[in-house]
Amino acid sequence: MKKATNYDINSIMLFLSQKIAGGSNIANSVYGTIVSIAVIGAFYDDPTSGGLETALSVISTLCILWIAHAYSHLVVSGINKDNIFKTLKHDWPLVQSGFLPIIILLLGEFGIIGERKSLLFASLASAFLLGFFCLSMARKNGKNWTQSILLSLFMSGLGILVALIEMAME
Repeated sequence: MKKATNYDINSIMLFLSQKIAGGSNIANSVYGTIVSIAVIGAFYDDPTSGGLETALSVISTLCILWIAHAYSHLVVSGINKDNIFKTLKHDWPLVQSGFLPIIILLLGEFGIIGERKSLLFASLASAFLLGFFCLSMARKNGKNWTQSILLSLFMSGLGILVALIEMAME
């Protein structure tokens, strides 16, 4: 019985990760989430930044990366009508990973929460998503709960560190 419960939890975590990501390409979701944290962090450093301009910057940055990423795959694999749509769909999680922080940023823009708080909450939500993706992938790859949690904390910290380095370079 306990094994079935673990299987159900792992299946649910994987299902949720893929739904949040917009597909099975979790790697692109991780990439997009790290980029979102960096962009939001860069705007957070400017006290005059608002939710709308930050949200627009996140979505435009992710869309540019999505197109560039898909383009690089197409250059290598060859361009044809079927391959273009398949590649764009495959790489879509890079963009979709930014939807939750964008929604939170827009809540700040519309005055539902404070604008500065929305930037902080959007960063925290992105960090949570990063941890969740890492945890569900560790469980998918057969790690026990202790290993999965430690690996998730380490990998999330590493992702946040990468975002901080990207912010410092801007």
